[in-house]
Amino acid sequence: MPYLSLSPLTDALLTRLNVPSLLALAPGGVTDDPQQGIDFPFVLLEVREGPNIGGLGTAPGEGRTCEIDLRLHVFSRSDQTITWAANHAVMALCIALLEAAPLVVEGYLVDRFQPDARTTPLQQVVMQGVQVKELVRSIFFYLTETSDLLMQQAAVYARFVRGELRP
Repeated sequence: MPYLSLSPLTDALLTRLNVPSLLALAPGGVTDDPQQGIDFPFVLLEVREGPNIGGLGTAPGEGRTCEIDLRLHVFSRSDQTITWAANHAVMALCIALLEAAPLVVEGYLVDRFQPDARTTPLQQVVMQGVQVKELVRSIFFYLTETSDLLMQQAAVYARFVRGELRP
């Protein structure tokens, strides 16, 4: 699956999670690129592409399917009065928001959302020179290219073959 598939997926995830109810618990919001001086607590979203599993029977006319590993990291300052329970509440709300409705990603079908049952707390972490508490959870799901995206890719390839586009 092309690397660019992760950009619309990340955008959809950030849109789904950056809502007032979550921002009330995590004023730093949800980001995939935390900036210096970000407010704590905040959620770091990490999206990684897993193995291509399209050989397991994608429907005719559908594209490749790959596993996506979404990792959510909740960070709070160690010197704040925020407890582990508050970090768990942020994580639980993230999961609830992701499970609330199917995720819409243009050109892709998102399927089989499976949160990992384990949430891992990490205590001795330094981020941007600040001692933080970190809570990590993985979520797995599948991303399949739809035929509309395949048609767009075929059109771009045809233009390339005709010499209309250069690498």
